[in-house]
Amino acid sequence: MSWRREAAAMFRRDYLTDLRYRVVFLISLVDAALLLASYAFLARVFGAAEPNGYAPLPFLLVGIALTDSLTTSLVCLSQGVRNNQQAGTLKAMLALPLSPARLMLLSMPYPALRAAIDFVIFICMAIALGLPVSTINFGATLVVFLLSVGAMLSLALLSASFTVVFKRGDPVMWALGAATWLLSGVLYPTDVLPPMLARVSSLLPTTHALAAVRATAIDGASLAAVGRDAGVLAAFALIGVPFGLWAFTVAVNHARRAGTLGHT
Repeated sequence: MSWRREAAAMFRRDYLTDLRYRVVFLISLVDAALLLASYAFLARVFGAAEPNGYAPLPFLLVGIALTDSLTTSLVCLSQGVRNNQQAGTLKAMLALPLSPARLMLLSMPYPALRAAIDFVIFICMAIALGLPVSTINFGATLVVFLLSVGAMLSLALLSASFTVVFKRGDPVMWALGAATWLLSGVLYPTDVLPPMLARVSSLLPTTHALAAVRATAIDGASLAAVGRDAGVLAAFALIGVPFGLWAFTVAVNHARRAGTLGHT
């Protein structure tokens, strides 16, 4: 079977799985709308303050939109592995003439698309709530967003590896989620962090993603202007994805030797 047909089969599998949970998807959209609206009102509390030189409303709306979208890519891939493990289909899929790394590569396009759809929806909501559309550099924002998704998928692969071995991926996702909200500058600029935490913040891909997307979506910055952050994201994806694929292969081989691959 060709790569194209294999990728289409995996994409269709994930799409049909999501289709069974349409109510959950709609609830998540309503939840996102309420979250964005609440932070739009919160922005009024900032008054004349300008976090990182941005008006409070765009700063908060873009931060929430991007963070929620990137979280989708992380959860979608890792949870997909867990669902297949619980259903007993992961072992059957790995019995096919597919290496673990290839299986995960074929599983990555759908989470990336889901994240992109979520981001577009959230940005549209943010525009409705007051995000100026005239200043958005759509091309640069798209490139930075795709680099950000690549970086997040590398972490999703590590979460999936943890899931295969320990049957749960929540600790990895929880740790990343907590670090993102606390240290990446989602709700406040990172320059308010103590020096030690600021250094940790600079190691997170979400910190660079937020800085770059805010610059392109609020100030209309060019890709060259956010080249440093974009470069960090690209490096994170180029190094992290192969490492994550290797980690997943190691995890699957360990589970096979332990006889726990099909256990839930």
